[in-house]
Amino acid sequence: MKQIRNALPALLGAIASALLSVAAMRRVIAPEVAVEREPAVSEAEPAELHVPVDHISTPQPALRPGWSLAQPAEIPKPTYWPIVMALGITLFAWGVVTSLIISFVGLVLFVLSLVGWLGDIQDEHTKERI
Repeated sequence: MKQIRNALPALLGAIASALLSVAAMRRVIAPEVAVEREPAVSEAEPAELHVPVDHISTPQPALRPGWSLAQPAEIPKPTYWPIVMALGITLFAWGVVTSLIISFVGLVLFVLSLVGWLGDIQDEHTKERI
C-alpha cells in the first residue's frame, strides 16, 4: 500500500502531462485555417480571366504500353493513438524500475491504444470499400 501511495503522484503527473501533450498536439495537427474566398465575378469582367490554373488543359505525355497515370493518394486522418501507445510503453518501462502497478497501467494503456489504433485503421479500410 505504501508503494501505491508513493507512486500515485508520479503516475498522476505523467497522465496529466500526457493529456496536456495531446491537447497541444491537437492544436498543431488540426489548426483552424481561415479560408479565403475568391471575389465574385462582376458582369463587367470577362469570365475567362477567372479560370483556375488547374482547369487549363495541358498536354499529357504519351504513356508506355501497360502504364497508367498515378492515382491521387489519400492521407489518413490524424489520430492520438500513437501518443497513448508511447505513454503506455514509457509507463511500462518506468514501472519495471519502480513499481509493478505502474507497469500494469502502462500495459493497459498499450493494449487500449493498440486496439483503438487498429480499430481506426479497420474503419478507414471499411469506408474505402463502401
